[in-house]
Amino acid sequence: MLMQVNMLLMIMLFGLERTTKIFGLFNMELHLLQMKWSIEMELHTHLGKAQDYLFQSLQTNGTQLI
Repeated sequence: MLMQVNMLLMIMLFGLERTTKIFGLFNMELHLLQMKWSIEMELHTHLGKAQDYLFQSLQTNGTQLI
């Protein structure tokens, strides 16, 4: 009986460890997605500013280019 309880506890601990690892990986994946989204938002912001600067430069200096 004691051996069966020990075996059951070992199986439960193994399952718990695997579940914890799975959730840990899931949390890591969510963290990486959040980082990716923040980097993409930062890039869009900088690209938007660069595009605005380019259009302003073309509007003010465009007549000189033609």
